[in-house]
Amino acid sequence: MNQRIISIACFVLAIALFTNTIVFSNSSSGSQSIPEEPAYTVRAPIRINSNPDFDAPHGVTGGSGTPGDPWIIEGWEINATDDTRIEIVNTTAYYVIKNCRIYGEDFINSGIYLINATNGELRDSKLNNSRVIVSNSDFQNVSNNTFKGNWSCLNILQSDNNVIYNNTFTGNYSYLWAQQTTALKVFNNYFNSTSYSGADFTLSPSLTLWNNTFINCGVQLTSSSTIDSVEIYTNNTVNGYPIYFYKYSDGIDIDGWDVGQIILYCCSNFTMSNLLITNTSRGLHSMASIYGSIQNFTFKGGNTGIYLDGGHNITLEGAYVDDSGVSIGYVDDSVFSNVTAQDCGFSLRNSDNNLGNNITASGMYLSGSDWNNISNVNISNSIGDGLYFVQAENNTIINASINNSGRYGIMMWLKCKYNLIKDFNIENCTDSAIYMMEHPSGSPEYNIFENGQIINNSKSGEFEESSNTQIINCTFQKNKFGLTIEDSPNFLISNSKFNQTGIITIENSNGSSIISNSIFDTGYGLVINASKNLTIKGNQIKNIRACPSNTP
Repeated sequence: MNQRIISIACFVLAIALFTNTIVFSNSSSGSQSIPEEPAYTVRAPIRINSNPDFDAPHGVTGGSGTPGDPWIIEGWEINATDDTRIEIVNTTAYYVIKNCRIYGEDFINSGIYLINATNGELRDSKLNNSRVIVSNSDFQNVSNNTFKGNWSCLNILQSDNNVIYNNTFTGNYSYLWAQQTTALKVFNNYFNSTSYSGADFTLSPSLTLWNNTFINCGVQLTSSSTIDSVEIYTNNTVNGYPIYFYKYSDGIDIDGWDVGQIILYCCSNFTMSNLLITNTSRGLHSMASIYGSIQNFTFKGGNTGIYLDGGHNITLEGAYVDDSGVSIGYVDDSVFSNVTAQDCGFSLRNSDNNLGNNITASGMYLSGSDWNNISNVNISNSIGDGLYFVQAENNTIINASINNSGRYGIMMWLKCKYNLIKDFNIENCTDSAIYMMEHPSGSPEYNIFENGQIINNSKSGEFEESSNTQIINCTFQKNKFGLTIEDSPNFLISNSKFNQTGIITIENSNGSSIISNSIFDTGYGLVINASKNLTIKGNQIKNIRACPSNTP
């Protein structure tokens, strides 16, 4: 405890010495008051391309460019709708932009663009529907500004030793984004963004967050490789509750706490239970953490309720995530059970040897994930695909119900192999119930669909370059269009029923087998084109409305 108090005191002192003017505040509002509205003068864009351009024709109102007497750009009102309005490039002189008002109609153009322009300061200004981009520009202070409106944000790119303090960010997608930025200090800012992303940091080591307030948004950290030197203190809050950030901690136990957001890095033997988190970017974000237990977790609103990024042997039991999602990546040998992702998705990326049971979501996404066994899946009302596979092998999905997908019920493509979908039903999909899509880098093959009910979909299924696929003991009923098998050698359809479900077309699929199926009340029954060495036996075909000459 004493060491932590000493470290906090040292941090405060270091920041105060660095800026020489900054005073911390523990107020809950985060942002400090902005001076009274100044009188603005409308003018044309300002473009400064080197130190000699700091003069009156380029919008400079005073100063000499030294640390004690920086160039001043002040009091301007500029419309940023069509182009960048203040641009400073390739300078080393000291400068201050203050008491300016810059506005636009969208986020495409930048209100202020600083590139390779060190030793600058932006303060006491208003930016409406416009962005500030700081790129390769070190030693910048950004303070007491308001960023307001749609996509009104501050981007810090590859710039070091910058301080962001006492700013207000409000509106849709009004936020701070820093990428590949070192020694960034962010404190006493106020974020209220309907995008849920208040502050997003990517590959930004030596980051410090102190006393920031987030309303309906939060903190996102991307890439665990730079988090060793990150410090996020508990006086940062989300919706009035602390952000808890732990790294290299063992045995953390958070049970029933009031939590705004939880971020873990390289933690072990942790327990998170009986928690409710609302309206933030990521409710629980765990990176490279192992042997953890998450129980009775509820998340409402926000971007992602549970975000597991790296680790193994994690148990997720009894989670309810509403209108956000569950994202699991690079997590192995774990168990996920009784998880409900209401009106949102459940994704498994590059994760192997996991067990899942009783998963409810609007969509399930498996990418680069192998040897997973998931049972009792309920997927409904996806705006896209119900169950989506890409580069996924040797997965087993048992007892899956997929309903009302906006596109495909099940989609597989790009090197999906040896997957088993068993005891499933697909109903009321806008497009194909099953779609296996060809890909030049490797099409799906050796996949099995067994004991399925495919009913009332637009199309029964489309299989493109899907060799050695098997459809066994499935029922296709009342689908508007039938089954299309194209360029898929050694395809097997056996012991299946086709009723009022359109044509079964097999084209360029040598060595395929159609065995012991019932086909009745369809348009043409079975149509075969340019396919050799077929095995067709034991099928019952009844009540076919038409029969083309090339049908056996």
